[in-house]
Amino acid sequence: MLPGLDIWLNHFEYHANVLRAVPTEVSNRLTDAERAAIAGSIATFQLGEQSEGGTLLRAVRQFARTREVNGLVRNTELFIKEEQHHAALMGTFMDHHGIPRKQKDWTDGVFRFVRKLAGYELCLHVLVAAELIGNVYYRALEAATGCQHLRVLCRMLVADELAHIGFESDVLLALRG
Repeated sequence: MLPGLDIWLNHFEYHANVLRAVPTEVSNRLTDAERAAIAGSIATFQLGEQSEGGTLLRAVRQFARTREVNGLVRNTELFIKEEQHHAALMGTFMDHHGIPRKQKDWTDGVFRFVRKLAGYELCLHVLVAAELIGNVYYRALEAATGCQHLRVLCRMLVADELAHIGFESDVLLALRG
Protein backbone atom coordinates (compact mmCIF):
# COMPACT_ATOMS: atom_id res chain seq x y z
CA MET A 1 0.00 0.00 0.00
CA LEU A 2 2.79 2.45 0.85
CA PRO A 3 5.73 1.51 -1.37
CA GLY A 4 8.14 4.28 -0.33
CA LEU A 5 7.78 3.77 3.39
CA ASP A 6 11.22 2.17 3.81
CA ILE A 7 12.88 5.12 2.06
CA TRP A 8 11.15 7.56 4.40
CA LEU A 9 12.06 5.41 7.39
CA ASN A 10 15.74 5.63 6.36
CA HIS A 11 15.40 9.41 6.04
CA PHE A 12 13.79 9.90 9.44
CA GLU A 13 16.09 7.44 11.21
CA TYR A 14 19.11 9.27 9.82
CA HIS A 15 17.76 12.62 11.01
CA ALA A 16 16.93 11.13 14.43
CA ASN A 17 20.52 9.92 14.85
CA VAL A 18 22.32 12.89 13.30
CA LEU A 19 20.85 15.97 14.92
CA ARG A 20 21.83 19.00 12.95
CA ALA A 21 22.94 22.29 14.44
CA VAL A 22 23.97 25.67 13.16
CA PRO A 23 27.78 25.87 13.16
CA THR A 24 29.03 27.91 16.11
CA GLU A 25 31.34 30.03 13.95
CA VAL A 26 28.32 31.54 12.13
CA SER A 27 27.57 35.09 13.31
CA ASN A 28 24.56 35.20 15.63
CA ARG A 29 23.89 38.93 15.73
CA LEU A 30 20.27 40.00 15.55
CA THR A 31 19.52 43.72 15.49
CA ASP A 32 16.98 45.21 17.89
CA ALA A 33 14.76 46.10 14.93
CA GLU A 34 14.91 42.54 13.59
CA ARG A 35 14.18 41.13 17.04
CA ALA A 36 11.14 43.38 17.43
CA ALA A 37 9.89 42.48 13.95
CA ILE A 38 10.17 38.70 14.29
CA ALA A 39 9.63 37.99 18.00
CA GLY A 40 5.90 37.23 17.81
CA SER A 41 5.97 35.19 14.64
CA ILE A 42 9.02 33.10 15.47
CA ALA A 43 7.50 32.31 18.88
CA THR A 44 4.30 31.16 17.17
CA PHE A 45 6.18 28.87 14.78
CA GLN A 46 8.38 27.53 17.59
CA LEU A 47 5.23 26.63 19.52
CA GLY A 48 3.80 24.78 16.52
CA GLU A 49 6.98 22.75 16.06
CA GLN A 50 7.12 21.51 19.65
CA SER A 51 3.93 19.41 19.61
CA GLU A 52 4.13 16.02 21.28
CA GLY A 53 2.00 14.68 18.43
CA GLY A 54 -0.52 12.84 20.61
CA THR A 55 -3.45 13.29 18.23
CA LEU A 56 -1.38 12.34 15.20
CA LEU A 57 0.06 9.28 16.94
CA ARG A 58 -3.38 8.04 18.01
CA ALA A 59 -4.71 8.51 14.49
CA VAL A 60 -1.74 6.80 12.79
CA ARG A 61 -1.79 3.89 15.25
CA GLN A 62 -5.45 3.24 14.59
CA PHE A 63 -4.98 3.64 10.84
CA ALA A 64 -1.94 1.35 10.75
CA ARG A 65 -3.72 -1.27 12.86
CA THR A 66 -6.85 -1.37 10.71
CA ARG A 67 -4.94 -1.26 7.40
CA GLU A 68 -2.03 -3.41 8.56
CA VAL A 69 0.57 -0.89 7.42
CA ASN A 70 3.91 -1.74 9.00
CA GLY A 71 6.37 1.07 9.55
CA LEU A 72 3.96 3.99 9.32
CA VAL A 73 3.83 4.47 13.09
CA ARG A 74 7.64 4.42 13.38
CA ASN A 75 7.97 6.94 10.54
CA THR A 76 5.49 9.20 12.30
CA GLU A 77 7.26 8.91 15.66
CA LEU A 78 10.55 9.90 14.02
CA PHE A 79 8.86 12.71 12.07
CA ILE A 80 7.51 14.12 15.36
CA LYS A 81 10.96 13.83 16.92
CA GLU A 82 12.39 15.86 14.03
CA GLU A 83 9.73 18.54 14.51
CA GLN A 84 10.61 18.69 18.21
CA HIS A 85 14.27 19.08 17.28
CA HIS A 86 13.25 22.06 15.14
CA ALA A 87 11.46 23.52 18.17
CA ALA A 88 14.59 23.04 20.28
CA LEU A 89 16.81 24.76 17.69
CA MET A 90 14.42 27.67 17.40
CA GLY A 91 13.98 27.83 21.17
CA THR A 92 17.73 28.02 21.70
CA PHE A 93 17.94 30.86 19.17
CA MET A 94 15.05 32.66 20.87
CA ASP A 95 16.57 32.23 24.33
CA HIS A 96 19.91 33.58 23.10
CA HIS A 97 18.17 36.72 21.85
CA GLY A 98 15.74 37.16 24.74
CA ILE A 99 12.68 36.35 22.64
CA PRO A 100 9.97 35.00 24.95
CA ARG A 101 8.38 31.65 24.14
CA LYS A 102 4.64 31.28 23.76
CA GLN A 103 2.61 28.74 25.67
CA LYS A 104 -0.39 29.10 23.37
CA ASP A 105 -1.49 30.92 20.25
CA TRP A 106 -4.82 30.99 18.46
CA THR A 107 -3.29 29.71 15.21
CA ASP A 108 -1.74 26.73 16.97
CA GLY A 109 -5.09 26.11 18.67
CA VAL A 110 -6.90 26.08 15.32
CA PHE A 111 -4.49 23.55 13.79
CA ARG A 112 -4.71 21.32 16.87
CA PHE A 113 -8.53 21.52 16.94
CA VAL A 114 -8.92 20.62 13.27
CA ARG A 115 -6.59 17.63 13.63
CA LYS A 116 -8.82 16.27 16.41
CA LEU A 117 -11.93 16.33 14.20
CA ALA A 118 -11.26 13.25 12.15
CA GLY A 119 -8.84 10.47 11.39
CA TYR A 120 -5.38 10.10 10.01
CA GLU A 121 -6.04 11.42 6.51
CA LEU A 122 -7.38 14.75 7.78
CA CYS A 123 -4.39 15.00 10.14
CA LEU A 124 -2.11 14.64 7.11
CA HIS A 125 -3.96 17.34 5.17
CA VAL A 126 -3.64 19.71 8.13
CA LEU A 127 0.06 18.89 8.43
CA VAL A 128 0.68 19.55 4.74
CA ALA A 129 -1.03 22.93 5.08
CA ALA A 130 1.07 23.77 8.15
CA GLU A 131 4.29 22.63 6.43
CA LEU A 132 3.53 24.77 3.37
CA ILE A 133 2.88 27.80 5.56
CA GLY A 134 6.08 27.08 7.48
CA ASN A 135 8.04 26.79 4.25
CA VAL A 136 6.88 30.23 3.11
CA TYR A 137 7.50 31.71 6.56
CA TYR A 138 11.05 30.36 6.92
CA ARG A 139 11.97 31.53 3.42
CA ALA A 140 10.61 35.01 4.16
CA LEU A 141 12.36 35.08 7.54
CA GLU A 142 15.66 34.12 5.92
CA ALA A 143 15.28 36.92 3.37
CA ALA A 144 14.32 39.47 6.03
CA THR A 145 17.27 39.07 8.39
CA GLY A 146 20.97 39.77 8.25
CA CYS A 147 21.63 37.34 11.13
CA GLN A 148 23.68 34.54 9.58
CA HIS A 149 22.74 32.08 12.32
CA LEU A 150 19.03 32.62 11.68
CA ARG A 151 19.52 32.41 7.92
CA VAL A 152 21.26 29.01 8.21
CA LEU A 153 18.59 27.80 10.64
CA CYS A 154 15.86 28.85 8.21
CA ARG A 155 17.55 26.97 5.35
CA MET A 156 17.76 23.83 7.48
CA LEU A 157 14.09 24.10 8.43
CA VAL A 158 12.99 24.69 4.84
CA ALA A 159 14.88 21.59 3.68
CA ASP A 160 13.24 19.50 6.40
CA GLU A 161 9.79 20.97 5.76
CA LEU A 162 10.11 20.04 2.09
CA ALA A 163 10.97 16.47 3.07
CA HIS A 164 7.98 16.39 5.43
CA ILE A 165 5.70 17.58 2.63
CA GLY A 166 7.12 14.81 0.42
CA PHE A 167 6.46 12.15 3.07
CA GLU A 168 2.93 13.34 3.83
CA SER A 169 2.14 13.71 0.12
CA ASP A 170 3.38 10.19 -0.61
CA VAL A 171 1.14 8.80 2.12
CA LEU A 172 -1.86 10.82 0.91
CA LEU A 173 -1.25 9.71 -2.67
CA ALA A 174 -1.12 6.08 -1.57
CA LEU A 175 -4.36 6.52 0.40
CA ARG A 176 -6.11 7.79 -2.70
CA GLY A 177 -4.66 5.02 -4.87
